[in-house]
Amino acid sequence: MAEQRQLAEISDYPSLVAALRDRKAQIGITDQVMDELAGWARGYTGKILGPASVKTIGQMSFGVCLGVLGVKLILVEDQEMMQQMEQRWEQRYRPANVDAHAISMRLIERVKPAIFRQVAADLTRARKKIRPSTRRRIAKQAALARWRRRKKRRGRSRPNR
Repeated sequence: MAEQRQLAEISDYPSLVAALRDRKAQIGITDQVMDELAGWARGYTGKILGPASVKTIGQMSFGVCLGVLGVKLILVEDQEMMQQMEQRWEQRYRPANVDAHAISMRLIERVKPAIFRQVAADLTRARKKIRPSTRRRIAKQAALARWRRRKKRRGRSRPNR
């Protein structure tokens, strides 16, 4: 295995972009060549690695960018930061019988509105495909069913005479 040399120390997003920009200059490729090798639209390299950084490196382009530049990231402990932060870390308590893949009720409550909006939109599209005469027949059947249920409930609540 060839020895790996450290090219940069990265601790935040701007230092990542600067390191990638330096690597591109080091190997001597132009933005246009990088765009072609990565399969990006013309000018995209300039948008993510240029001085203005109009766009950020996204999830899709991150791995491609590293590959074209012939680099990889290795996560290592920062001893200095660990010493500063260790006292502040709170250990997480997780009972042994808890399913790690279960969805929390809080998360479910947060996503319900989006799910219901999607279902309502789907139902609206489906309803528009049904002829008006069919919609009237379905609505009439539903109304009759509601009245039957209401009538049944009223009958139960009345005292026997």
